[in-house]
Amino acid sequence: MVSKLTIQEANKHLHAMHLHSTYLENSLQECKEIMQNNEERYCSQIQKLRKEKDEKISELTIKMKNTELEKHKLEEKFKEKENEVKLLKGRLSVVKQIFQFLPGLRSFLGVIENARQLVKEDGADNEFIPNDISIKAMNKQVPSIAKHNIPNGKLRNLSISEDSDDEEITGINTETNANPDMTVKSAKENKLNDFKTSEVYL
Repeated sequence: MVSKLTIQEANKHLHAMHLHSTYLENSLQECKEIMQNNEERYCSQIQKLRKEKDEKISELTIKMKNTELEKHKLEEKFKEKENEVKLLKGRLSVVKQIFQFLPGLRSFLGVIENARQLVKEDGADNEFIPNDISIKAMNKQVPSIAKHNIPNGKLRNLSISEDSDDEEITGINTETNANPDMTVKSAKENKLNDFKTSEVYL
């Protein structure tokens, strides 16, 4: 027969096991709650991170599209600038060619001005001289058209100098003993006729 002391010891042991089991159950429940809370928190953080990631991707996608558009615009502007540079180079080439012809043009205008002055002095008809030629820009008279080499063109010296007129007129007066006034007038008229029939190639 089991003694009373043994039964008490067994009861104590069972009670201790029950307490320990209850403690373990409580601990397990607490762990479950902690794990559940952690899981919810982690899920929330994951969702937040995914949302931020999607927003960032969307933002970067928009930036990339804007960058592509800006790139295309810059490429178009670059092409436009290249075309402008080509156009300006062409214009520069034309201006350089014009400046090559400028000395000869100044000489030609000087010849026209000399002829006009000669016509005014003689009172002759000056319809053959253009009225719209401006000589204001010329500060110095270029000696002669023939002294300038202008490519792809032929020039004839049409410069009329007072010295040459005087020499020719003097020569005529020396050779002929006619009326001096008539000789000078006929010499200048011949000079004008020579100028009218001269050809200028530019």
